[in-house]
Amino acid sequence: MIDFGTLRVKNIQGLLLTIQQANIRDRSYIQHIYSQSCENYNTTLSFLEEIGVLLIEGRNIAITPQSHAIFNILTNSDKPLDILRSFLIQQLLNKHNSCSTSVNEFLSRFTLHDDKALFIPDYSENIHFADLRNFLMDLGLVEYDHKRPQYLLRIDNLPPATTPSKLSPSLLYVHNRNCEELGHKAELAILSMEQERLSHFPDLVTRIDHVASKDVSAGYDILSYEIPVNNDNIVPRYIEVKAVSQWDMEFYWTSLEIKVACEKKELYWLYLLPVGIESSFLISYLKIINNPYTLIFEANSVWGRECKAFKFWPINSLNATSTLQEENK
Repeated sequence: MIDFGTLRVKNIQGLLLTIQQANIRDRSYIQHIYSQSCENYNTTLSFLEEIGVLLIEGRNIAITPQSHAIFNILTNSDKPLDILRSFLIQQLLNKHNSCSTSVNEFLSRFTLHDDKALFIPDYSENIHFADLRNFLMDLGLVEYDHKRPQYLLRIDNLPPATTPSKLSPSLLYVHNRNCEELGHKAELAILSMEQERLSHFPDLVTRIDHVASKDVSAGYDILSYEIPVNNDNIVPRYIEVKAVSQWDMEFYWTSLEIKVACEKKELYWLYLLPVGIESSFLISYLKIINNPYTLIFEANSVWGRECKAFKFWPINSLNATSTLQEENK
């Protein structure tokens, strides 16, 4: 069980940087270097192993393949602590381990009051959740209201395409609404980028269409165009925009969008726009995929997938009522 009471984001950053810079990744050697500037080595190490960032093999410390990105970004970012907080929130909510179980249990206590997610603990709850609550405050996911003895959940800091397993229905509604608003803002960001890409072709710029703002059944968000070559025919570019976490690029793709992507083939484009801290867009990390039906949907070994829901209906609709009546007898 992780001791959240001794966990600090600053120490986590210190251990990650120590491991990245070390030529020898022996546990004792890393501890010696780390302890010169940081505290609580064993707890910090165990936490990073529990959430899937590190792999401990005997005396050796290894970085898991899916976590290499955080080491590179931390080194090059001008806001490393903010980036690290975003990454840790993602890991806590997307992984299935003892840490995420504790976090989801705590988040289940928040309820909606005047469009805010609040938790007003009694004495026993305040004691029980104190260490975890303080760590989540250090992450920026929870804030304390100094005017009242209550805590505020920063729903806007929940990563896109991520839903804590125990959110109340009202908070789930707010989270989904925030994701929709974020998705709309992502479409506007790409719309502006497409206008800039075609800025030397003003006639095409005027024809760029934000389709999703008028028709949600089109199967794509933006109608743009390819840069003309040798006065060839105008070639459309059907763009589907997804606001995604910068850490795993996970997104939801509807059956309608997949159907249109299959029909359009090379004319269909998927723009995966990563979201950074405070819902800012990381345009420099934008991933653009042409013909995603082939490169994603049919490429089972490249992209993971998970079916979140199934649709059912009676095969013989004429006999559906009589069949149900017989089954209910």
